[in-house]
Amino acid sequence: MRFLQRAVAVFSGNLAFALSSFVVASILIRKEDLESYGFFMVLQACFQAWVIISKPVTWQSIVKYSDEYCFYDLLIKSMRIEALAAIATSICITILWLSATAIFDDINTYFFIVITIVFAAIFYNNGTVIGYLRSKREFYLISCIQGWMAISRVILCYFYYYDIELLFLLSLFADAIGWFVAMVYVFVKASKDKDCSNKNNIKLSKFIKFSLWGTLHASLDLPLTQLDKVIISSLVGLEIAGVFNLIRKLSAVMNQIADPIYQVSFPEYSTFVYNKDYDKAKRMSLIISIYMIILGLSAIIVAWFSFDFIDQFLFDNKLTNYLFELLGAIIIQTFALVFIWIHPLFISFGFMKDNAKILLFSNAAFVICLVSLLEEIGIWGALLAILFQYLIVILCKVFYVRNKTSFFVVKK
Repeated sequence: MRFLQRAVAVFSGNLAFALSSFVVASILIRKEDLESYGFFMVLQACFQAWVIISKPVTWQSIVKYSDEYCFYDLLIKSMRIEALAAIATSICITILWLSATAIFDDINTYFFIVITIVFAAIFYNNGTVIGYLRSKREFYLISCIQGWMAISRVILCYFYYYDIELLFLLSLFADAIGWFVAMVYVFVKASKDKDCSNKNNIKLSKFIKFSLWGTLHASLDLPLTQLDKVIISSLVGLEIAGVFNLIRKLSAVMNQIADPIYQVSFPEYSTFVYNKDYDKAKRMSLIISIYMIILGLSAIIVAWFSFDFIDQFLFDNKLTNYLFELLGAIIIQTFALVFIWIHPLFISFGFMKDNAKILLFSNAAFVICLVSLLEEIGIWGALLAILFQYLIVILCKVFYVRNKTSFFVVKK
């Protein structure tokens, strides 16, 4: 019951954020056009890519080691690492900026844009905040952050839809405010909870190593999570990139249910693996897969019967010719979600290096397929490239767990 309550808490925030993305898309498409929406999505993708590259993923280390080491020490190390990363990033940006001003005369016009992006990236997706809230199972606060981001983005889009760059910068500033408030909350709470219950402090090198593996994984996953929009826009234009992003968002509505399950299950899997309680982990994995199959079938039925209404009501009939692409995207997404449990389980076993190898290979294959198929069969090419990447990742992770652990061993 607690598992479902926590999943519902995360789901509420994810749902608010998903709905806001559809409202933003609707406003931009109706008041401007698909190209404007595509441009906004590409800007956001570039920012997300910068955040992933420039920030160490410390929250996974906090969740991973919260049962084994002093929790307060984990938070302190996370804060210090993120602070050092922010300082190093700022210095690098300053050096690059000064070098660029000596070459390009008109680059100073972009000074405010660069400063806003760097400032927002420091606060966005703060690892200490996420690690604390997930470890303490305070998922409703993560939902509050997402709710704030969702509401502020819709309001800003309503008033500033005509200037995409201004809308993008204001949305970053609003997001930074939400994350800053969350940081203050976590710092206050953490300062009152310094009892380590006789647990040892984790070695800094061990914490950094695991965090850097997480950063590497997120960076290797960029082609699938963010850069696909940039690649598509450069090959076939912003309008097709906008259509592709809408199809992925519609098909990923299921993720608003699946993602909370991932967030809530990761700490549970970490505990199961630490205690070698594989039977409970298997039982939870089976339940998750069954739920995802039911969810996927329901999504296909809903999409088939409601597509015309949604297209007309939200997107001004811009997606009329893309029903079967949407259904294909839902089927592919369902396949991935049925095996969603393998990802937190894999990380819980500590296979960070192996995960990096799998992501490097699978995303290289994804980019090759995407570039090869996109101009030939359009959006279907992008969807097939995604399916190919999913297959590689899932099969490789199942193979690793099966051969390097006793997780799949059946007790006699």
